[in-house]
Amino acid sequence: MKGDEVLKKLLADSVTKTIPVIMVSANAIPSQIKKLMKIGAVNYLTKPLDIIQFLKNVDQYTEI
Repeated sequence: MKGDEVLKKLLADSVTKTIPVIMVSANAIPSQIKKLMKIGAVNYLTKPLDIIQFLKNVDQYTEI
């Protein structure tokens, strides 16, 4: 299943719609990033993954 399909399903489900989704992909095409952000992703990170940036994003959307 494509990432946009997964994101739409998550956002359409009452159980998962409030979970922030950070997309991770090798696709760094600006139109793809814009599309997924418009659908509802809270961020879009590209591979190779910058672990520090990833962890900062996770920290931003999780309660500890």
